[in-house]
Amino acid sequence: MKYTVIIVLYNQKLDDSKTFQSLNKYVQKNKNILNSVNILIFDNSEMAINKVDGNEIFYDYIQAGENKGLAKAYNYALSKAQNCEWLILLDQDSDLTEEYFQSIFHLENINNHVVAVVPQVISNGKIVSPILGNELPKMQKKLITQGVYFNLMAINSASAIRVSFLNEIGGFNEAFRLDYLDHWLYHEISQMKLGVYVLGTVINHELSVTKYNEISLNRYKSILNSEIIFQSEYSLIPIKKYKKRLVFRFFKQLLFIKNKRIAFYTLKKFKEIK
Repeated sequence: MKYTVIIVLYNQKLDDSKTFQSLNKYVQKNKNILNSVNILIFDNSEMAINKVDGNEIFYDYIQAGENKGLAKAYNYALSKAQNCEWLILLDQDSDLTEEYFQSIFHLENINNHVVAVVPQVISNGKIVSPILGNELPKMQKKLITQGVYFNLMAINSASAIRVSFLNEIGGFNEAFRLDYLDHWLYHEISQMKLGVYVLGTVINHELSVTKYNEISLNRYKSILNSEIIFQSEYSLIPIKKYKKRLVFRFFKQLLFIKNKRIAFYTLKKFKEIK
């Protein structure tokens, strides 16, 4: 069985990436894995900050020259993965364990109705993925039992997606270039009544979007705009319920977020929703 792995970078040196450090450590101990695994580094950095040289290069490096987002990077990887069964999506900020790699590179016995395999992900001490149900996620209070699930949401980071399934749905939806791409993907899986296999493996991941005090207004605009597109075109949440959530978010941001422009952008988008 063959796998293609993509690590997407943005304004970070490859050697500083926790994800690459984890993968490099595993590859150096298990070099035979390169017989079945193709590794792509897709660099969305706006400046050329990563220099590729040396004899130990075991990956293909793509310098985008601008931030093309995740969807375009993933679709590029999909085009290179047509001789593989699985496409593994990695970002730059995950601490990946040997247990994770041993699991994700040995998917031979996964049933055909399962089209995604995901670890359980913790960020800042909280469980962020997977989340049972496919509405706007609420924090999961405890890890779930390893096995096959239907109708859940997971983040893209560290997931393996079946290539044949991605081909069937036409690849990744570039309307969600960066944010809510994972919501869209797991909505598609749910709508087609296909399965997601949740590993017992737990990984740590830096999910910056959960920290409103650490993101810029432009970054928040991107997140909220994508959220509203998803809500209007794909979500099963009634619009009245969603608008109530936005009102609650506005007041919470007004009280606790330093950059009040974030709160007032939430209010602005609330008023625009019909």
